[in-house]
Amino acid sequence: MKRYVDLHVKPSDEKTIHDILETALKLGYSTVGLAAGEIPRRSIEEYSGLKVLKRIDADAKLDGLREYRMKLSERCDLVSAICRDSSDIRRALKFGFNLLCFKGLPQTPRITDFSLIGASEAYLELDVYDLLSFERDERVAIFRAIARIFRYASRKKVKLIIASGATDAYKLRAPLDLASMVLPAGITWGEALTATIHNPLLLLSRVIGKGRGYISEGVRTVGRW
Repeated sequence: MKRYVDLHVKPSDEKTIHDILETALKLGYSTVGLAAGEIPRRSIEEYSGLKVLKRIDADAKLDGLREYRMKLSERCDLVSAICRDSSDIRRALKFGFNLLCFKGLPQTPRITDFSLIGASEAYLELDVYDLLSFERDERVAIFRAIARIFRYASRKKVKLIIASGATDAYKLRAPLDLASMVLPAGITWGEALTATIHNPLLLLSRVIGKGRGYISEGVRTVGRW
């Protein structure tokens, strides 16, 4: 039974959705998180055996972020906060996001940020495609930052997730290949597998258990006035 999850793919049109879902099945995934706006139902129903989670990525700098998250949670399986710096991370946590995703890696979060994330329910996601889209001469700095993120996450017990962030089928990777992408940063194979396979499954179990309309522990939207 396939138990691999890629929580973040970002196709730009219906044809790309088709290509990504077809490739994900061939690569052995059982679940993908699809950030694609309005997803045509027929595009999803063609792929039996593949669970598709509807995902929305919200900019952590948006005004009215709390209300926006609550509204999105009623119609999406996953709602993530796109964070560029420490202030974004703190704002996303303040307004109840349980999935934080870097926009590239312009600044490495501080150890104090990891303390806050570790004390919350939140997961921190790294998109491999975004990280490797940097210029070649920036790669050394990027891998150093990845090593620091894994080190801080381990110290503060933050659950890291590695996703592809693929925008088309060619950027998808098989699960074990995806895990290997962070090894040049000095990450152990066990740490890479935990972030690529174990932690996504943990978050998936929460999503399935709580369903849409979940706001926080003990709070769920059941209807509108």
